[in-house]
Amino acid sequence: MMKEHLKAIHDNTIQKLLCFNNVGEFANKVKEVIEFIYKNSTARLHPFFYPYAESFITNLDVLSKSLMKEIQFQEVGSYFTLSRNISLRLIPLCRDALRGVQVLDSWKREI
Repeated sequence: MMKEHLKAIHDNTIQKLLCFNNVGEFANKVKEVIEFIYKNSTARLHPFFYPYAESFITNLDVLSKSLMKEIQFQEVGSYFTLSRNISLRLIPLCRDALRGVQVLDSWKREI
């Protein structure tokens, strides 16, 4: 039973991100992984998960339909660098600064 559970997690996370052809496919697969985590884990119970995931999925959706969707990077790591940059830059800070934690990212990164 545990083996099947771990296989399902692997197939819907790591395995899903092993093969893609371009930026659009990569963005769609990352969205699927985030949605799997939301539906199948307790991550959704964390107060910062939903706003972060919602914003990230929205921006991945825009990316998957953009003019950039057909771009193919030479190095696989470039796709993950792109997704990290999207996740760091486009997350709204809608919490009260006096409650909780806010992280401001002012670094300029080049892809």
